[in-house]
Amino acid sequence: MSFLFPHPFLSLNNMACLLKTNEKEGKGGSELNVITDFLKRKEEKKLRLERSMLVELSLVAIAKDARKSFFSYRERSLFVQRELEEMCIDVAIDAYLAGVAYSRFYVLGETEEDVRKRADTELKQFTETLFDYWLFWGDYDAVLEELNHTCELFIERWWRVGLEKGTKRHRLRLH
Repeated sequence: MSFLFPHPFLSLNNMACLLKTNEKEGKGGSELNVITDFLKRKEEKKLRLERSMLVELSLVAIAKDARKSFFSYRERSLFVQRELEEMCIDVAIDAYLAGVAYSRFYVLGETEEDVRKRADTELKQFTETLFDYWLFWGDYDAVLEELNHTCELFIERWWRVGLEKGTKRHRLRLH
């Protein structure tokens, strides 16, 4: 029976909720059972939150910040510069959405340092992704530590923006 569930510790009660509604058809009534998958509902709620938070995000602001942060490393062709800028935007959006997701813990009373520790592995992954992408497109052996530090600061900055916006949204009860 464990093949039915994605995780062995999840039970049927955690996976689905049986909602009963009565519909009257003609003379008698019929009972309609609808099974709602909690994981699906959770994912839909997460997507709605992300869509609403992305409305508040400016791609122009991210692009300007990427150009400003990585200006000293932009010695390649225009094509490579655009490619690197698009990757910076993609990773900044991911970091922003991670900040929005972790803002829930900040609102529930954790300190910003505790929330940062909670998100540390995800932020390191974003930083490594961005750093590896920069290394793929260029020869930055002389400034590896500086480039890695710049990537860390860039990701941290956009994570904090997401944390602030998410906290504001939770406090206004717009989630």
